[in-house]
Amino acid sequence: DPDLWTKFKGLTTALGCDFATCIKPGIENRGHRMIKTIGCVAADVECYTTFAALFHPVIQKWHGSTEATQHTIDLEPNHLVDAVVNPGAVEVVRVRLGRNFEGLPFAPGMELSHRQECERLITRALMAIGVQGRYYPLRGSTTYLPKPRGMTEIDEQMLLSLPGSLMFIDPDSPVALSSGLANDWPDGRGIFLLTDQKTAVWVNEEEHIKE
Repeated sequence: DPDLWTKFKGLTTALGCDFATCIKPGIENRGHRMIKTIGCVAADVECYTTFAALFHPVIQKWHGSTEATQHTIDLEPNHLVDAVVNPGAVEVVRVRLGRNFEGLPFAPGMELSHRQECERLITRALMAIGVQGRYYPLRGSTTYLPKPRGMTEIDEQMLLSLPGSLMFIDPDSPVALSSGLANDWPDGRGIFLLTDQKTAVWVNEEEHIKE
């Protein structure tokens, strides 16, 4: 709907995120009839309400939902179903959890100061609750004072060699770049690796925190 630009072009959220940031991936990437993707991103949580006329129809079409659809949450572990797995056919099982902090923009709307604050909050919180591990800021990052140049090349190769791909690298897809996922790279980003070397917490990869 071309009228949406006229309606929203002057609006920003409380955190300063605007409509242009939200539609930038779709403007810069025309897409392909064989590749299904979404051409808009929320720069912060308020975008979903401030620019609801854009996001609600997109969400409904993508998920096949309606305005009346209620998202259900089931956190009861007894509802998990046991699955029979052939040990000879499985080498790695990956479980991921991504979350974002209240009061900070999402990755498309973040500035360097936001990424630094996110990095500070996560590293301090993990250390404060006694999580056993070590934080590796990405090589070349200048935002983590204990490691002002980021991890070493040896550290990077160690993370890359671990089972389960516990290292992440800079995004290179056109949609990711248009979404701002590479802004300020590599500053404010890193991996908190637990001592068992089986669990890692990613800082500012896409979500603020991903485990």
